[in-house]
Amino acid sequence: MEILVWLEFEFPDHVNRDEIVAEERTVATKLCRDGKLLRIWRDPLQKALWTLWKTKDLDELHSIFTALPMLPYFKTVKVHPLASHPIDPG
Repeated sequence: MEILVWLEFEFPDHVNRDEIVAEERTVATKLCRDGKLLRIWRDPLQKALWTLWKTKDLDELHSIFTALPMLPYFKTVKVHPLASHPIDPG
């Protein structure tokens, strides 16, 4: 199942942003290698990202997200499960 996720994040002043981002990149790199995180885009001029995931189901996506180092700093997460379309060239 492919899932498009939009997430907005914010770091409080008291946290070490660079350390958290480095941890998140390590985890994200492994998720890419494992074929779970397919794509990631910045949402220009916002503290937000679009991500494309491939998981068995939404429960697996939930398990992945609850293990992310940045989870405590996500303000908004919008999950969009995707269904195939008959004319998708994919």
